[in-house]
Amino acid sequence: MEQDKIKILETEALTLPERAKLIQVVDDESLHKANEFIHACRQMRKKIAETMDPIIKRAHGLWKEVLGQKQKLDASPKQGEETVGPRIASYKRKIEEEARALEEEKQRKIEEEKKKKEEAFEKAAALERAGDHDRADEEYKKAEASEEEETKLVELPKVEVKLPETKGTSIKKIWKYRVKNLKLVPRPWLKLDEAKVGAAVRSSQGKVEITGIETYSVDSISIREG
Repeated sequence: MEQDKIKILETEALTLPERAKLIQVVDDESLHKANEFIHACRQMRKKIAETMDPIIKRAHGLWKEVLGQKQKLDASPKQGEETVGPRIASYKRKIEEEARALEEEKQRKIEEEKKKKEEAFEKAAALERAGDHDRADEEYKKAEASEEEETKLVELPKVEVKLPETKGTSIKKIWKYRVKNLKLVPRPWLKLDEAKVGAAVRSSQGKVEITGIETYSVDSISIREG
């Protein structure tokens, strides 16, 4: 029954745009005809609302009920994900940080041995110039030992991050932001509050003055039934 009523309304409603194209308001007679047509359109909208609103209300009620059930059921597994997920991410991050720390420690030792080698060579050269060859030889040996250690460290493979496999689960960074000082945010990143501007323009009937904003009006037909 409802489908039949909807079909009839659809047939009637779809003719209105084409009929509207044929209406020109050029004299009193055509004005009255246009006015009758507008009221016919309004009546059609009223009939559509009377037919469709109860259907929409029922559908919306069912949608809300089902959505509520889904949200209630989904809350528990979602909470499980939100509890355990960060722990997985934290553990993997720990492995990454440990690998990074090992690589940084290796680089620190390389720089340390390089510095010790350079200092030993400089001291040995100074001792040779002073004629103290025995102590100079000792410093050269220290420099050679540091050079060997430096070479060993350089030849070691880079410490790679080896994350344990978690099938179907991966870690990705989600970048967010927080406002520290709104006054310092560049203008291109700020959004106009259109709802606030529109309310001010309407309430002042276009008399409000806002820098960079131009107010204007458009004519709209108000239809009163009866």
